[in-house]
Amino acid sequence: MSAIELSDEYRREVEQYMMDVQAHKEKRGLAPEEPPKPSVHFMGRTVFDHVMLQLKAIRSSDLENSLRFLNQPLSFALLFYVEHLLRNGIEVELSARVALFIIQRFRTQIEHQQDAEGDGHKMHDILLSVHLSLKSHFSVLGETIGTNIQGIKLISNQLKQRQAGN
Repeated sequence: MSAIELSDEYRREVEQYMMDVQAHKEKRGLAPEEPPKPSVHFMGRTVFDHVMLQLKAIRSSDLENSLRFLNQPLSFALLFYVEHLLRNGIEVELSARVALFIIQRFRTQIEHQQDAEGDGHKMHDILLSVHLSLKSHFSVLGETIGTNIQGIKLISNQLKQRQAGN
């Protein structure tokens, strides 16, 4: 939970800095201060890598029980980070488990949520991205499995022909 809060806080600081830089370029504001410094807890990692490291620290058997303790805003913030990881193909299995659990757990709230709510995360865009990322990843796996099945059939047929020839 603290990893999500730390990551959200730093991300908000960076977004505010970028808005200040943009306003300064348009001559509407004061010169921006120096860029925000990431927390020492990140240890040189990105916010996304930090969240993934914390997720990987949870035992696989305890993952769903751990996610049950997250409230809705923290779960949606975690879904934002997991969507980025899925889109970039990072730890797809773990990211997919987390995303699907959150979507299943908060299905009713997601269906009734307006896009303008909730920390600026556009839920519809996040869900669409999760859908497309998982679909593309599983289609690649399906092709790989199909190729493997055809290879096994070919080898099986060759073995049968050799046995018939002996």
